[in-house]
Amino acid sequence: MLEHKHELEGTYDSLIETICASFQLGTWSGHWERLGGSFNETLRLGTDQGTYVLRMLSPSINLERMNELQSIVNHLHDEGLPVAVPLLGKEQSCAAVFNGRLIQVTPNLPGRRFQCKEAQVKASGHMLKWFHRSLLGCNLKEKPGYSFYPPRRYYEDAMTKLGQLRNIPIDEQRLAACYIERTLALWEQMNELPRSILHGDWHFWNQLYTKSEISAVLDYDYMEKGIRIHDVAYALWCIYILLPEHKDSFDMAFLEGYGHLTDEEQALLPDMVARISLFFLLHSLHHVEPAAKWKQQAMRQLPLLQWLDGEGRDRLQAYQTLQMKNMGE
Repeated sequence: MLEHKHELEGTYDSLIETICASFQLGTWSGHWERLGGSFNETLRLGTDQGTYVLRMLSPSINLERMNELQSIVNHLHDEGLPVAVPLLGKEQSCAAVFNGRLIQVTPNLPGRRFQCKEAQVKASGHMLKWFHRSLLGCNLKEKPGYSFYPPRRYYEDAMTKLGQLRNIPIDEQRLAACYIERTLALWEQMNELPRSILHGDWHFWNQLYTKSEISAVLDYDYMEKGIRIHDVAYALWCIYILLPEHKDSFDMAFLEGYGHLTDEEQALLPDMVARISLFFLLHSLHHVEPAAKWKQQAMRQLPLLQWLDGEGRDRLQAYQTLQMKNMGE
């Protein structure tokens, strides 16, 4: 049941009434609840016609970008993927403007949040392969306002900035510099890997589940063209950092769900996970208190980077060798 937040009553009333009229959602029931979201404020509301999700989008997203994303989401829907297609307003626009903010509305999709089940992780890998295959031949011109898939320049600039900061242990600086150099050395080789439109933030909390099957894929704000294995590596990074107690089973379950990787993707998968881990470590250099943020991130990312340099690399590549053997039998 939707919960009404009395302490915020009146803050969103005019917004919801306006959006209900603009998108012809029917008569608002007076009930709503706040949902999660790091960059976009999201509400769920009920009307006499159904239940909807209202997203107040980040200022970094413009209407041109939203229209491009709309066409991609429509295509995914046509391909049978369980995506929330944004509704069109009275003027056939995929967004309305309220107090300078772009507002998007989608139907509320069924399902429950991730319950940390191995079968759900495997289903997520399978869904990602379907996502990538469905978007072969599609394109996106507009870049997201923020991305977990930064260009080469991000790592080059970080190398310079790293040497200018104080209060970061010198051994950690040197170790990070080594990983930056390795990432840059592999950059062109990685750029030769198969490309697709990326989801850009593929993790298990961006999906809804009915039992162990995915009933909804959420959050399309980070989609962009790129190396498809980035999405695979990002999901593995989420397992290793956010679910370390399950890493010995969830990583293999996800890869089994995703299925075939090319020989080149198999060889570079550990390096791609390391590239993502390095991104989050280096992001601390842009924080208002870089030394404190570095300390926090270094405790999480440096052990992962070192693991990927040895046991983790062996683990991921051994799995792929086993998969190839099984395919040949």
